[in-house]
Amino acid sequence: MYRAKEDGRNRFQFYSAELNSTSLERLSLETGLRRALERREFELHYQIKRDIRSSRVTGVEALLRWRHPDMGLIGPAKFIPVAEETGLILPMGKWVLRAACEQQVAWEKAGLKGCGWRSI
Repeated sequence: MYRAKEDGRNRFQFYSAELNSTSLERLSLETGLRRALERREFELHYQIKRDIRSSRVTGVEALLRWRHPDMGLIGPAKFIPVAEETGLILPMGKWVLRAACEQQVAWEKAGLKGCGWRSI
């Protein structure tokens, strides 16, 4: 039923082993995401943004990654859709904002304030 809903209205979906596998994978991801929030398994990677004419640093883009204890580093394409569907995106977003702001303060304390950095 959920797969048919995902594909759009006025559809039907026959049961298959693939659907069962997909459902189990999604449930596993959801459970893992809940644990990841509790265990602080997320990390931010930063990508510098530069002005192409002057090469001056104009900002930084924060990129969320999940450091899974068994699967290693997981990119957002794998877990963000599940986080959005389950409502976990809100607490994840709060964590990202807090972590990025803390990093900005740390950079400013390290003297990077006058290097063209702007608030994240």
